[in-house]
Amino acid sequence: MEPSEGNLVSIFKTEDPGVLPLATMALDAEAIEYTIQSAGKVDNLEWIMSQRPTIIPRVLEIMVAPDVAFRARDLVVDLERPIGGGGAAPLEPTAIPNAMDPPRVTLEDASTGISVGAITENQLQEMSSRLEEEAPQQYFVTAATIEMLESAGADTALITLLRSAVGSGDGLSIRWFVR
Repeated sequence: MEPSEGNLVSIFKTEDPGVLPLATMALDAEAIEYTIQSAGKVDNLEWIMSQRPTIIPRVLEIMVAPDVAFRARDLVVDLERPIGGGGAAPLEPTAIPNAMDPPRVTLEDASTGISVGAITENQLQEMSSRLEEEAPQQYFVTAATIEMLESAGADTALITLLRSAVGSGDGLSIRWFVR
């Protein structure tokens, strides 16, 4: 749900994309309009490609209208852990990137920020050469899109990842970034 225009207030921040659906379900149940935005990562590919890979987590933030902020905050407060892993279950990277490793290209659901998976730069090139961007670094992928990529000879692992992400739904807006 998108809040009406005006000043928005941050009520929830997390670096754990698995917690985000719980927070949004609580807000949806109370019919509170919200928007989700990134609160801690630069998505400029030219800048990122010139930097060494990092394991800095992406912080997602839920914003609501000021008149419902107090009620919304009460709904999600129990889900919050301190950013940076100071809570009971700190975030730990699955692998520490080596400075010699190429940067990873990460795909995520553009509306929720939930990770879809990682692809190679070659797989990204395959996607970007055959698909039209719906926004910067963002593509809308449907079952027909996946079939077209497969017919064009796209990498099997990329096809499998996209099929898994889209599932039986109508399609998915996928954003990419380099980490």
